[in-house]
Amino acid sequence: MMRRNKKALLYTLIVGVFGLLILMLRLYYTSEAIIEKESLVTGKSALEALQGLHDREVMLQYFDIGSLHASYDAVRDLTMNGGWYGAPCGQYGAVKLWYDRSVACMPADANLSEQLSLFMERDHFATQLATNPFVQGRKDPRDYVYFSEVVEGRTAIEGYSTAPIMLTIMCSTTRKEDALDKTQRIAAAAVGGPIGLRVWDWAVARPATTFACGQIAVRPDFRHELNVSVNTMLSLRAVVEDMVARCEKDPVQSVAPEGCLRAFNGKDGIAVDVQETDALRQEGAVVAILAKKIGDHLPGIEQDVVARIGIKLRKGAVQP
Repeated sequence: MMRRNKKALLYTLIVGVFGLLILMLRLYYTSEAIIEKESLVTGKSALEALQGLHDREVMLQYFDIGSLHASYDAVRDLTMNGGWYGAPCGQYGAVKLWYDRSVACMPADANLSEQLSLFMERDHFATQLATNPFVQGRKDPRDYVYFSEVVEGRTAIEGYSTAPIMLTIMCSTTRKEDALDKTQRIAAAAVGGPIGLRVWDWAVARPATTFACGQIAVRPDFRHELNVSVNTMLSLRAVVEDMVARCEKDPVQSVAPEGCLRAFNGKDGIAVDVQETDALRQEGAVVAILAKKIGDHLPGIEQDVVARIGIKLRKGAVQP
């Protein structure tokens, strides 16, 4: 009798331990399924985070290449427009004037930096942002602060973003349990399932979905040094002042300044093209277009970097 009671007690103990083990296993797998639904699985999250970092690097490469080409184009347009985004002294055709019959509009160092920023913001960097697949209207060229300077004969152009771009990390649900909410999974676990299998191994499959699961803040700043000095064009200031003094203010030369202006052609590498048209004759004026190479051609730009300006002189400005 004692022996049978011991056997019964041992049997009850074994069944109890086994039942407790089954309950613990069910609780473990059920709770793991819930936890994995609420916060991403570590291994999967790491892969998606790495994808986000990869997208960040690709975005920065787009910005780096785009801002470099924008810098090339901005320098080209700055020099071809005589250092002005606008035309404070007017223009002759497409040529900006540095001098118009006693009114001088010759830029200084500070002007060149400011005007170069305008070419970047309003034209070339704006174009690059518009074609950048990562931006999609979320970045404005006015969100940047631009700087430029000449360092050892090279023009440095910098842009600093005043606000980051938020790059969204996309995650996907691909397991069957992801389509079940907490209540459904707990209910499924309660009615039983094959021991040792997780809930999603026998739950009903549902379509996979994607959702935003994080963000990365990206500040796409840039700095480029171009092998050209835009300040070289300022050497034309002295030439223009000399032309005005000799060809307009001189009482003899001012009567017919065309020959006086042509005498400057070829000096210091400057090409001078004198314009004589009926419209100019009616104005009693003459225009000279000056062009000087200030650097070899930049990547993506077929022509050399050339500074081009114009001056308009009054004929017969000083009476003898």
